[in-house]
Amino acid sequence: MTSEQIVECYQEIEQSLSRYAFSSLQCVLDVEDVLQTVALKAYLHRDFLTPEFFSQWMFRVVRNECVDMIRRRKKYTTLSDACLSVMESGS
Repeated sequence: MTSEQIVECYQEIEQSLSRYAFSSLQCVLDVEDVLQTVALKAYLHRDFLTPEFFSQWMFRVVRNECVDMIRRRKKYTTLSDACLSVMESGS
């Protein structure tokens, strides 16, 4: 796919991708980060993408990025909870 084709196809599904990501992440800033990452990945993989499967590929990559973002959140949340419990027990 050419860069122009990617932009055109992306613009057609951007709102759907955004809603899909928001349903998992519930945070507009995280959704923006995911969509930016996915757009970059589409550009980097443009030689392998076809217009017929672009939409499916994009939704799959958005899903994977959302899962990764949720995993990162849990890691930081768990660390924060652990730190708080140590601090509370030490006081």
